[in-house]
Amino acid sequence: MALLLGLLALIAGLSFLVAFPLWYFSSRSRPVFTLVVGGLLAAGLLYLPVRGLRRASRRAGGFGPLWRGRILPALRTAALVLAGLAAAYGIALLAARTFR
Repeated sequence: MALLLGLLALIAGLSFLVAFPLWYFSSRSRPVFTLVVGGLLAAGLLYLPVRGLRRASRRAGGFGPLWRGRILPALRTAALVLAGLAAAYGIALLAARTFR
């Protein structure tokens, strides 16, 4: 029972050490806090695809083979899909304006 209470006290203390400065910083300087948190979020979200690309390039034998074998065909397919959607939208817009 003493071990459980000790662990709960440790968790509460560590939570306080993390939460109190964040609360204090957010209540004193909201714009700076928002920029810092947004920057950390962007860095974390950028880290994930970069790590995935590094791992995939290691498996493919370098970035060159990965680029030619997987990334470039995916970009071509995405460009074709976007061009097709833009053409369909243009045709629909032209038809809507013509037959109105």
